[in-house]
Amino acid sequence: MGTRRKYFGWHDQDNIWKQSTVLIGPDHYSVSQYDVVLKTVNPGTLFALTYHAYPQCMPSFSSGMVLESSCLEKIDSLAAEVRDIAKGYNVEVWDGEGADHTATGGDFGHSFLPTFVSSFYYSWLQGALPLNGVKVSARQCLIGGNYGLLNKTTFQPNPDYWIAYIYRSLMSQLGQDVSSLNVNVTEPIIGTKSFAFTADASKNTVMVVLINLNLEHAVLFNFPSGYMSNSLWRLQGFPNASSTTLSINQNVINFNGTMPSLQVLADKTEAASVNVSGAEIVFALVTQHS
Repeated sequence: MGTRRKYFGWHDQDNIWKQSTVLIGPDHYSVSQYDVVLKTVNPGTLFALTYHAYPQCMPSFSSGMVLESSCLEKIDSLAAEVRDIAKGYNVEVWDGEGADHTATGGDFGHSFLPTFVSSFYYSWLQGALPLNGVKVSARQCLIGGNYGLLNKTTFQPNPDYWIAYIYRSLMSQLGQDVSSLNVNVTEPIIGTKSFAFTADASKNTVMVVLINLNLEHAVLFNFPSGYMSNSLWRLQGFPNASSTTLSINQNVINFNGTMPSLQVLADKTEAASVNVSGAEIVFALVTQHS
């Protein structure tokens, strides 16, 4: 079952489905096929070019990393490659499906795809795709299989579900026409990544995502000069990154009939920088102070 995500700053995707005919495709893993398809169909026939993205990233605990950043960077490069192909045909680019690693033909994928390890991939994906011109990110499976957002036995959300929930909740607070903003890392080390978005022309309010792939090494992220965080959400695997349960600001998250309130869970401490622990993902809303 496919799920659609509507991203900030893009036209209302819901209106697309009200049109009489909308064709998207080819939803294939081979980039070489995209140009062939676009040359074959009549101009205007295809609304969106959809592609598969499996960077084939595996846990790298023995090297001190949750996942290797060099592997996750394939998300950015593939998105940019497909975007450049689509530009010549005036079609949108949609991420049709993907995961850290393919898990067909065997059960090895069951060991880490439903865990917090995958959330480092999914957080990176949700931040990188819009910056590379990808309009929609789709999750190929809501429940069941190897890529489900929900546990197929308990129906509890897997960690990736909460990543999608937080992204969507915080992005909706920003509004439309979101753009990127630089966030500096005090100690530039391998295994760190940051994304920042704002919808305010004056850039008064910014949503920041900070990713630390290092298992044990904490990293200090400095916000741009004049910015202070006012709401912070620290995500960790509970009790560790290999768990299917996560905590937000040390509160273990489970679905008990109602969605958790991000405002209640938020750390309201104001700060000009954030120390991100090993194997931790941080979401923050920061504001500009005069």
